[in-house]
Amino acid sequence: MPQVSIIMPCHNGAATIADSIRSVQNQTFTDWELFVVNDNSSDGSVKIVEDFAAKDGRIKLLHTKKSTGLPATPRNVGIEAATGRYIAFLDCDD
Repeated sequence: MPQVSIIMPCHNGAATIADSIRSVQNQTFTDWELFVVNDNSSDGSVKIVEDFAAKDGRIKLLHTKKSTGLPATPRNVGIEAATGRYIAFLDCDD
């Protein structure tokens, strides 16, 4: 079980999501899992996350059932999947 579960909502974040994921990977603390929750993006966000997840097993891609346009629903999807002792939130453009 990881110490920290990081929840990252994403809706059309292709321009910034790679930097956001790398910011998590570059932390000195490594006991984490990252759930990127796609809110029905229509840009290349999903492909970018899939590429990261294929190389780093701590990164997982989840999806909302329908586009909400709000971060609350993707965050709740991530919380349901989280297994860490602590939960942290990070937006895909941070």
